[in-house]
Amino acid sequence: MIDLTVVTPSIPGRRQWLYECIASVDEQTVKPAGHIISIGKAAEGQPKLPHIVETRNRLCMAVDTAWVSSLDDDDLFDPNHFETVAPYLDGPYDLIYTYAHGFPSQDCSAWNGQEIVDALGRHNWIGMPACIRLETVWAAGGWSIEGWNPETYYYGEGPCWAEDWDLWLRMAQIGARFLCIPQETWHYRLDSPDRTTHAAMAVFQRRG
Repeated sequence: MIDLTVVTPSIPGRRQWLYECIASVDEQTVKPAGHIISIGKAAEGQPKLPHIVETRNRLCMAVDTAWVSSLDDDDLFDPNHFETVAPYLDGPYDLIYTYAHGFPSQDCSAWNGQEIVDALGRHNWIGMPACIRLETVWAAGGWSIEGWNPETYYYGEGPCWAEDWDLWLRMAQIGARFLCIPQETWHYRLDSPDRTTHAAMAVFQRRG
């Protein structure tokens, strides 16, 4: 068992997606310490994204491990995901990520801090389920919707904002250490009927 908790914000009406997400955590060859799940939705007429961001923070506040990974209910881990990551959790890192099957990404492990900040200022290549050191998440301000403008926000093309991208950038700005393990160990399911987050893998898409 590793010193990491998986958190999953879910919304009603996605039971099968959530069951499959839970199974992908349960089937890990190296187990996380726990999996905390919240099922709920934004109030009628309220934007979904602020609700999801608030839920991510609330779930993280319930975590008592050093590491956390936020797996959306419409995404899946391969059984060897945490086996792949585990050897590096005791290293000098704050964010450890692997690749999603079929998505372009890049290895920033050898970059200095400013290189990561500059690159993240232009595009995101790190998926939501990255393993993140919880104390560094809070040091960076936690999950946030600061900078999100619902009037200029687009999904799929054009200007883009996503809460994972925003957190990675703020972590990089305070000197967080990033490690890439260049293996495909999780699935980003694009055919979800209603994605938990907007544009979580807006790879190589420029900020507004």
